[in-house]
Amino acid sequence: MKISGVSLIVLAVFCCRRLAAICPPGWQEFGESCYAGLPGKPWSKANLTCTELQATLAVPNSKAENYYIWGFFEPRVDMWLGCSDLDMDGNWTCLFGGESSGFQNWGINQPDGNKGEGKPVCACTTGSKTWDDRPCGKGYRAVCKRPVRHPGFCLETGRDGRLIAPSV
Repeated sequence: MKISGVSLIVLAVFCCRRLAAICPPGWQEFGESCYAGLPGKPWSKANLTCTELQATLAVPNSKAENYYIWGFFEPRVDMWLGCSDLDMDGNWTCLFGGESSGFQNWGINQPDGNKGEGKPVCACTTGSKTWDDRPCGKGYRAVCKRPVRHPGFCLETGRDGRLIAPSV
């Protein structure tokens, strides 16, 4: 059987594109990101651990990603998200590690500033798949998120299937 030049290029592009998406060992791939779970710890320690892993605390950018993160642990548990009002009470900022889609999934009447206690609060996903704000010192599990790594040695294709020039 003889393989044509075009077939060889298509095969190489397909294989390299699939191999080019690399997550670190122990991380899981979903979309264009890699995810790793952390044991229970306060928000600031979870955030620091993610930073040390060259990642950020996960913040979902879509409903599908929100469900993926919510289902990361069995049984389903509350877990930290990368949003807080630590800089200014009531002013929420998120650690997106990329562009935000503006997706939010706050529960009814949330965020509520932990019912007006005036202490900094951080976002977590709850058993109902919605977001809530809780005191940042509580020990919840967390999920770190980082982009999928694409090594530069493979050919890449754009969304239209055509070859694209390698990034420099």
